[in-house]
Amino acid sequence: MGRKKAIHEIRIRKMRYTDARAVLIQELNAAFVAGKTRVRIIHGIGSYQLHDLTRQVVQELGLGNVVDNPLEANPGTTLVDLNPPDSMSMRTYLKR
Repeated sequence: MGRKKAIHEIRIRKMRYTDARAVLIQELNAAFVAGKTRVRIIHGIGSYQLHDLTRQVVQELGLGNVVDNPLEANPGTTLVDLNPPDSMSMRTYLKR
């Protein structure tokens, strides 16, 4: 019986908006370069500011897509499927 692979987590809960944005950008880029395929972002529920920020940053970076799966639903987290980089796209990405 195989072990279930752990999902990479990024925690921005209780952070200020600007700090959370910087952490999201840095951590999503690092996960992408490391070849991670799924990331769970823990932002908490609150006023949904960090939830909305998460979706905005994922869209801006263009590294993957938010998973809208009701079976995985947790209002305090967002799942993101990262597009696994091939060698050509990785070279292009690293030149940015």
